[in-house]
Amino acid sequence: MSVLSRIAAVTIAGVAALGLGTPAQAIPSVYLFNLPTSAECTSAGTNGVSGAVFVTYSCQSGIAGYSLSADPTYGTFTDAYIATFPTLAKCKAAGDAGIAAGAWTSYKCRPGIAGWDLLVTK
Repeated sequence: MSVLSRIAAVTIAGVAALGLGTPAQAIPSVYLFNLPTSAECTSAGTNGVSGAVFVTYSCQSGIAGYSLSADPTYGTFTDAYIATFPTLAKCKAAGDAGIAAGAWTSYKCRPGIAGWDLLVTK
């Protein structure tokens, strides 16, 4: 084995040992709320990423619909739209869950045509 081959082999082994061989991925870590369909859950997650509320999100199928979990950002945002809920009580429950999880610091539920829009701020 030539000197250059040895250097390359040691470098590759060192990078693999440090775990740098594959890109790091954020793991969604905060459960927020349930939504009835996969499409609604995906839309809420996408809205959160677009509004700089979440770094990443996941939707998991369960008994009560689809659970939205997310990795919140450390940045600030104002009145970022997340989702529309059929009742004020469900909107408030989702808003309270996000505060408890540290995803946002305040929220408001705005009445709309299809229900109550959850707008969040941090």
